[in-house]
Order: sequence, then C-alpha cells, then structure tokens
Amino acid sequence: MATFPTLSADPTIRPPPVPVNPAIITDFEAGYVQSRPRFTRSVRRWEVTYDAMTGTDYALLETFYRETVLGSSERFDWTDTEAGNHTVRFTPGTLLDVSMVVSGPAAATTWYAVVFELEEA
Repeated sequence: MATFPTLSADPTIRPPPVPVNPAIITDFEAGYVQSRPRFTRSVRRWEVTYDAMTGTDYALLETFYRETVLGSSERFDWTDTEAGNHTVRFTPGTLLDVSMVVSGPAAATTWYAVVFELEEA
C-alpha cells in the first residue's frame, strides 16, 4: 500500500474529521419513511489545505495523485498531524483544487494553494 508523500510543510485540517452519515432514507407517498445503514461503520472525512505549497511539493503531490493512487482508486497511509495514522483515499469525485499564488521580487517565487478531501478507506 502506498504512503502519502512527505511534504516540506504541514497542512491545515479544516474542520476536524467529520463523520459521514451512513443512512439511506426512502420517503413513501403516505408520509412513511424507511431507513437503513448504507454501511456498517461510520466513515470520517478530512478537508486538507496547504496555503503555500512549493512547486516541488506540488509536483510530488500531483504525481502521487495521478500516477501512484490514480485519484480515488487506491487507498494509502496518511498521517494526520493531530490524530495519527489513517488508511484513506481521496474522496471520490474530488479533484485537487489548486490555485497559483505568485510572490517575491519580480514574481520569482511561485506558491500553490491546494485543497483536497480524504475519507477513511
């Protein structure tokens, strides 16, 4: 199993891990509601934000996302800086949300603001 790459800066985790509601609910015409769990455990999700990622770190993360775990296809080990190790995957349907921030004298330094979501695998 793959391991999330070691980057030069720690991310901001917003908000703390959120449990996903595992219920499937069906409404009927007479006003009745039927519900059942979709799966047998509650899955947590993390929104991970890097406000100023270097170009080198961004290239490493993009390679990991596109070639190692193929987006949401594979699970991997990830260390939450506050809560320890987890086996996760990129949340299905989520892309790396990237914006470029250029700063420094004569725009010599390029930083990336990167946001993505992970969920327990």
